[in-house]
Amino acid sequence: MPANGARREKLPLVCPTERLRGARRSVPTLDRSISKAIASFVLFGRNVEISGQELTDMRAEHLLLVLALSMGLTGCGQGAKGDPGPAGPAGPKGDAGPPGPTGPEGPAGPQGPRGETGPPSPTVRVIRSNCLTSGDCPIGCRENEVLVTAYCGPTRNPATFIGERQASCGVEATTANAPAVGVCVEAPP
Repeated sequence: MPANGARREKLPLVCPTERLRGARRSVPTLDRSISKAIASFVLFGRNVEISGQELTDMRAEHLLLVLALSMGLTGCGQGAKGDPGPAGPAGPKGDAGPPGPTGPEGPAGPQGPRGETGPPSPTVRVIRSNCLTSGDCPIGCRENEVLVTAYCGPTRNPATFIGERQASCGVEATTANAPAVGVCVEAPP
């Protein structure tokens, strides 16, 4: 007995599965009422009371309609294959394909006849001037030659070209600009 003197009532014990059975009985009726409302709205555009038998009849009618349409579509399939026809004429010639891989190198051929003697090769001459004693340091080629290149000193400083036959390393000669070196080539007549 509790301390305050109140009596405690005993509540009936109900199994949880009994409670669930009662809830399950009400779910199908709820599903039916929702499906009736949806069917009436889809079919008639408004909420109309439809009995359970009418709903079942409508489902059967829709099922028959779907079956009839699917039977009609099965006839649209591919029929049996016939005999092949005669061969057609040949088409136009196609483009050439890409070149194939390179083959192995063949043996050397026989030596050919000796050719004619050509003109003499031009004469190449290197000129050098140690111009430390004089103030000016020009270098020049002969009348039948052309100056191809020139440089000044061991660091190969660029020379100043005066014409096609002459170059200079400056007005005052220094060890940085000495010697002056040039290459002359004989010009054809």
